[in-house]
Amino acid sequence: METSSLLVLVLFSGLLLPWGCQKDYENNCNGEYYYGDLRNPTFDEMKHFQNSGCTIIIGDVKFFKMDYLENLHFMTNITEIRGEIAIDKNTNLTSLSGLNNLLTIDGSIHISNNTKITSFEGLNNLRKITGSLWISGNLELASFEGLNNLQKIGGSLGISDNNKILNMVGLNNLDTIDCLSISNARRLTNFYGLISLNYVKSLHIFYSNIINFEGLPAQQTIDGDIWISNCHKLNSIESLSSTQLVRGLVIIRHNASLSNLSGLRNLHYIADYLGIYDNYFSNLEGLDNLTYVNSFIQILDNRNLTNINALDNVKHVGGYLKIYNNHALYDLCGIKNLLTIGGVSDTVSIYQNLFNPTVEDIIAGNCSE
Repeated sequence: METSSLLVLVLFSGLLLPWGCQKDYENNCNGEYYYGDLRNPTFDEMKHFQNSGCTIIIGDVKFFKMDYLENLHFMTNITEIRGEIAIDKNTNLTSLSGLNNLLTIDGSIHISNNTKITSFEGLNNLRKITGSLWISGNLELASFEGLNNLQKIGGSLGISDNNKILNMVGLNNLDTIDCLSISNARRLTNFYGLISLNYVKSLHIFYSNIINFEGLPAQQTIDGDIWISNCHKLNSIESLSSTQLVRGLVIIRHNASLSNLSGLRNLHYIADYLGIYDNYFSNLEGLDNLTYVNSFIQILDNRNLTNINALDNVKHVGGYLKIYNNHALYDLCGIKNLLTIGGVSDTVSIYQNLFNPTVEDIIAGNCSE
């Protein structure tokens, strides 16, 4: 008898709980709140969701490989999403229209590999993203228009493999970015358009055709990193000339057209490490006012580097100092003062340069060939 009662209870519960394949988008709505994830809805489910009257989603929104998705009109009531958003590989999605009432994303949003989206029209009322905005592989995306009211990105603004974007026009009200991360941006040449930007915590610029950093705000302090790598058309970092303190690391790697570091001429303090790798400049002009590096310094594989005189004012290196494989480097007198006062906390390694004096040689003045 007990077994039969238990079976009836289980079957009856199965009728009450949404265990089937149909997603109950209308009944998941409690007043203005929709509880649960919104994932690849069918046409009928889109209609049910729109009819639910929900305005706030507490859950993730993920649209992946929905070939039938052309717009987001079924989300026209939504003002806030408290979760992650991923819009990926929707080959017929032509616009984000339908998100026109969305004000806040309490999470991150990823828009990637949607081959027909040309702008961000549809997000015109979006004010705040507490997480990151990642934009990648949208081959027809040519503009940030539609994001004109976005003011804050609490995480990263990540832009990669969007080959038609020329500048940042459309982000004219953006005030704050945690990390500006650019990679494989073939046509983006500067940051023109960020006219309201006051704060960037970190700069990560990789494998892009950036020519200069015009458009970035003048900041005395960078609370994160400056990492610039493989930007072969970059010829100036003058827009960083106000920077005095970097609380993270500084890496300058393999930027073929960058002839000097003069844009760092006011930099005094690096709270992490300094790495100068595989560049083409002949000296370190621009680091003349650097006095303190809290971690290590590496200078390696800089084929045209002949001297490091710009390091003459460095008083402290909190880790090791490595200078190697700079085949034209013959003058190391720039670190004489640093070594004389015992300013390097760990080992000093100098090898495979044109001239490789010992620490004792440098202190004694035998520091150039």
